[in-house]
Formats: sequence, structure tokens, C-alpha cells
Amino acid sequence: MALAIASFHSTRPVHLVFRSPNVVCAAEGLAPGLLVEFATKDGSVALGAVTEADGKKNWKILKESGATVSVPPSSIRHIFPARLAPSSEAALKAITSHEAAARQHCEGTFDGALAEVWEMALEEDSPISLTELSELLISDTKQVSEAYYSTYRLLGTELGKAYFRSNKDGTEFVARPKVEAEALRAQARAAAAAADAEQTFRERIQQAIDGRSRAAPPFALSEESAEVQAAFGALEAYACRARLDETDKESRPSDEAARELLQRLGRKATAEAGRQLLVALGLWDLHENLELKRLEVPTRFDESLLAEAAALEAAPPEDVDAARRVDLTKLLALAIDEASTVEVDDAMSIECFEDGSGSDAMRLWIHIADPTRYVARGSALEVEARRRTSSIYLPTGTLPMFPLSLAAGPLSLRDGVVSCALSFGVRLGADGGIDEAHAPIITTSLVCVRRLTYLRVDELLDASSDPFANLAGSQGEVGEGQGSAEADDATLETLRRLSYLSQRRLEWRIAGGSMERHAPEGLPDMTVKARAVPGAPDGWEVDVSVGGARTDGVARRIVSEAMLLAGEAAARYGVAHELPMPYRAQSVREELSDDEVADCPAGPCRAWLAIRRMKPSFVSPTPAPHMGLALEAYVQVTSPIRRRADLAVHYQLKAHLRSEPLPYPADAPGGASEIVRLAREASSSPVRSLERSTNAYWLAEYLKRNVGRPLRATVLGSGDGRNRDVYKLLLTDLGAVVDCATSTPLQLGAELEVAPNRRGEFGL
Repeated sequence: MALAIASFHSTRPVHLVFRSPNVVCAAEGLAPGLLVEFATKDGSVALGAVTEADGKKNWKILKESGATVSVPPSSIRHIFPARLAPSSEAALKAITSHEAAARQHCEGTFDGALAEVWEMALEEDSPISLTELSELLISDTKQVSEAYYSTYRLLGTELGKAYFRSNKDGTEFVARPKVEAEALRAQARAAAAAADAEQTFRERIQQAIDGRSRAAPPFALSEESAEVQAAFGALEAYACRARLDETDKESRPSDEAARELLQRLGRKATAEAGRQLLVALGLWDLHENLELKRLEVPTRFDESLLAEAAALEAAPPEDVDAARRVDLTKLLALAIDEASTVEVDDAMSIECFEDGSGSDAMRLWIHIADPTRYVARGSALEVEARRRTSSIYLPTGTLPMFPLSLAAGPLSLRDGVVSCALSFGVRLGADGGIDEAHAPIITTSLVCVRRLTYLRVDELLDASSDPFANLAGSQGEVGEGQGSAEADDATLETLRRLSYLSQRRLEWRIAGGSMERHAPEGLPDMTVKARAVPGAPDGWEVDVSVGGARTDGVARRIVSEAMLLAGEAAARYGVAHELPMPYRAQSVREELSDDEVADCPAGPCRAWLAIRRMKPSFVSPTPAPHMGLALEAYVQVTSPIRRRADLAVHYQLKAHLRSEPLPYPADAPGGASEIVRLAREASSSPVRSLERSTNAYWLAEYLKRNVGRPLRATVLGSGDGRNRDVYKLLLTDLGAVVDCATSTPLQLGAELEVAPNRRGEFGL
């Protein structure tokens, strides 16, 4: 009984993976003009036409592609009943028609026809030849050979093998028992459904990629199955290591799932291929911060943390220091920082009084924001700050340690509202050192906090020998909340006194051997800004410039000396009261000789030379000299809104001021406290390198966008012993230190023009 294959339920082709029966035909009957199936070198099977003998054993076989290969007899899988014309053209035509017929039948819906033939064969309970099966299954073709080949292919599919079991040479078949056939058929249908779903998935991915060029919506990963979302999660973890050196690419358990996904989608199983796929799908930006992803740095706050921050703003907790908090609201406090700063955690005041001898005396107040007034130790916000370690400042924006509404609000020192601070009141001795008898550390209240930029401070102090001349004509505002000449006068007078004290303080440190004795002028700061801009070639604009603080400016000196002074005062307090503290220390690799200093041009070259001679700073549980600063003891204390270690110091100091048990006691006599471990973890955290690497990435992007643009540069120094053909250059107008490869010797301190190449690199 002959049966034609009919369409049963689905009009969609079933995508099946063809696996030929595991047979090896005797090859004695091979001859030119035969159509055969053979195994290729890569393990797959192909249809071809025998053209001629190749030596004593092998045969030349023409493939569908038109190429001819030499095949040993052992690789011949099956010989089909077709005699082809000797011409290559006829053979190719036959191969093509056979393959087309097989594809047509294998991609059709033939389950019903196979089932009916299987039932017939099951009743007969005897082997049935491939020729007979071909006649039963495919009766609508006059091409017997094509029908034979199509049947062979049909029975080689998973569904075909569910119904019939072949003999060794694949020429006869036996119907499988009913229970066995039903089980295998269920497996085959499941495999077919999985293959169909896989093909649909690939098509959907490709359509999403193609749609990106037409500004279509991005790939909706959230609407995919949990399995697909998990696979893409593994891919993100894998792809974020795309730009790492091979030696840095630590293996993760999820890597195999990521590579499998890439292979499923026909892509290379590499981290870079994963990055490109995520960008193509719109899941990642072209300039996605890979290190930010790799380090799993939180970029948002949980809703519960935002709610806690809002609650603190709306209803501040009771101030446990209210009874001892000193009212300094009548003092003018100046907060000097970049214009973009929103977390204002330090300000300075000058208090003038008679010292009892009839002479005027000055006390320098360094006010540090008091976030512990609001954030209790052990609270969810404090735990989150500990996890984040610090605020992170990237060209694309800030990732604050506390929710920004809190950090820039109640935690900051603000003008016109009562701000809480931890204040260090320091009088300097005749030599510029701290007068230990007059260095109180107290909790205070401020209300008059004027904000000034570094640039504005330098403008005011440089304006004229007459401190009050031309104030009205100066560019920019003096500060927030100023509405009178008297306020301007007070601001300028405070700046003049701060300048005087900071100069004395710097001279004292230089006399003690600080780095400034060799390099009074430091290296400029580089400011990198990157922002998404619709319509830009790649959706981004990037700008690089020198930071607002002049290296030789008074403003920079005022702030740095005041912050160092507060750090020394905190350290002295810790030493005097035997408090566990994270003391910062530093030593030199090798002392600079007078000849080395004399041979090095003044300015940035000497700063670079001095920096290279210093060892990295470290955290010590006991006081130790910080040779770069020329301080016998030093503790970082001035950024509690931005640095978790500074916040811990505030908890420690304030607990002692209240005569309460220390939150960070020593673990054992002479042992390190948790406060030291916190500071060490912060110092060694990979997050510290995130700002540097991100700045370096966007600097390179900026240079790539300015190929060939002449840039002024100063030669800071030659390469080290490993590569003396690489020089360090300071790009004067950008504040960037870059490498420049050249075989031409460059003179230290030489000024020249360089231009970046397409890779954002320099060479001469």
C-alpha cells in the first residue's frame, strides 16, 4: 500500500537535526557515476558523486559545492541506486535535486505517514527494505532515486528512528515495538520542539539586532524566560572581562553558560564577542563601563535605603551631642571646592581673640561635616556605606556613598541652615606647628557657610594689593548668600588670614622634610567629563581639561594644608588618649640627592621625580611617620560623607568625646582594631582603581576623537629600565600624564607638541 506524505497539524516546517544511521557499506561496488553518502573530515556526512578512482584505494567525490575531495572507502556510508551521467554538470544537478527533495520531505510534517507505515510493518513483523519503505512513504515522485534518498534521510531523523530500527548496512528496517516507539517518539517530538524553539530564539535575537539600525526598541530581556535571563546574566559576567589581559581573566562557574549562549547564536565564545552582542542588542552601551560591571559596584540605592534617607530628612533623630554642641553660628565658614561638588564636607573659619598678653591671636577652625549626627552605626545606611567603601567620581557621574538627597542635604555643610560639624580648633605655634595646648576637637553648629570655587579664591587674592579693590568688578559670585559689601570684606579678610596660616603651615612641613621641599608645585589635576548626547556619532561627548585648582594657586594650598592640619590634630588626639585609629604612614624608596634635584627642571618635572621616589602609603595601627607629608602622625578624617574609613574615625572620636565605650576597641593589647581593618580594606579595594581606569578609558576616547590635533606637552621623565624608549609626558592643556614611544632621546623638561594617533597613543 502506497501512502503520500500529508500535512497533518502544523503548517510551520519542523526543524530536525539529521543523523545518518551508523552504517558502513562495503565499498567493493564503487564506480564512477554512483551517488554516495560519505563522512567528511570534520565528522559530518555529505552527499556526493563518485567521479574517478584516486590511486589504489581512494575515490574522488564531487560535493554539492562543486569541490572534489579524495575519500577512502572506509568513509563511504551508503551507496544510492542512481547512475549519473559522467559530466560534472549533470552530477552537480543530480546532487542538488536529491538534496532539495530530501529537505522538502524532512522539513514537512510526515509523522502521520510514518506512523501508518510503521503500524503496517509492525503487523507484518518482518524486516522491510529501504526500497519498499520508499515506495510506501513517497509515491508522488517519478524519481525513484530521489525518493530512496529522501526516505533514507527521513529514517535517519530522530522521529524516523523512533519508528524503525535499521540493520547494519541501513538497507533493511524493523518496526520497533509499540511501547519503545511511543517513548522514542515522545523524545523525538520534544527534541523537535526544542530545536524549533532554539531556531525561533536565534531569529528573535537577529531581528532585535537588525532592528537596532532602524531605531527599534531594544531587546526586551525582562520579557524572556527565566532560562534566557539567566543565560544573559552569565553573559554579562563573562563579557565585562573583555578588556582584561588574559592573565587577569579569572574563571567563574557561569562562564560555560555564557560561552554556550554565544555558540548557540553562532558567535565566537570570547568575552569580546559577548560584549559586542550585548551592545548590538542594546542591553549595553557602546562605552559600557566594564570594570564597574566586573566589580559589581552598586549604581543605585534600594528603595528601602532611599526611604530611610527620606525619613531622616523629614524627621531627624535626636542629637545625642546637643548638650555639648558648641554654637559657632556667628563664625563665617568658607567651603572651597570645585563648582560641581555637591557633597560639602569641609569648611574653614578664622577666630580672632586676645591671647592674654595684649596681642591678637588666631584660631583656625576646620569644620568637618558630622554625618554621624544622622546616621547611626549599624543602621542600614551605615552598612551600605561600609559596603560601598567610598563615593566614586567617574567622568559619567558620581556614585555617592550615601543617597545623594541625604549626602548633599542634611549631611553637608550648607549656608543659611543650621549644619552640624565636628570641628578642629587649632592655634599654630611660632614655628607653624600645632600649639598642643590649644587644639580642641568639639561638635559644633554652623549656619554661615559660604561656598567658593578654587578659581574664585585665586581671583580674589590675586585681584589687587588693595584687598578690597574692584570686588564689584570681579568675575563670578563670591559665594552663596552674600548681599553686602561687608560680607564681601569679611570673606576676603578670612581668605587673607587663611592664606597666611596655610603658608606658615607649609613652611613648617617643608622644614620637616615634606615632598614640597623638592617639588613645591604639584602636578595639575585632570578633569574628564563624558555625557550621553543624542545625535552624537556614538551617542557620547567627552571633554578633558585641567582641573579648577591651580597647581601654584593659593586656594589649593589653603584647602590642602587645612585638611592635613585636621588629620594631624585627630592623630595627636588619638595618641594622647590611646585610641585605636587607622594611622596613615609613608616612607621613601630612596632619598633624592641635591644633585638629582638640581638636574631636574623645577615645576612638574620635580613633582614627578618626587612622586616616583615615594612608596605607597599604608595604614598602621600605631602612629608612624608620613614622610611625604612630614607628619609624625596622621589620620584621614575630613571626608566622612565620601569615605567610609573617615566615617569610622568620626564614630570613634565622638564616642570618646562623650566618654562612651569605643565602637572600635582594640582586639587585644597592641592589636589592630576593626577601625584599622576597615581602613585597610578601603585602601586595597579594587574600587580604588575604578576611577583611574575609567578616566584612562575616556581620556583615550577623547584622544581618538582628536587624531592629529597638536597638543602642548612637557617631558616629565624617561622610561624605566625595561623600556627606555617610552617617555612620560604631561599634556599641559589637559593635565594628563601619558606615554610617548620614541627612539629619539628627549630632554627632561623639554616642551614640545605631540598629536595622538587613531589608537589615542603618542609616538615620535
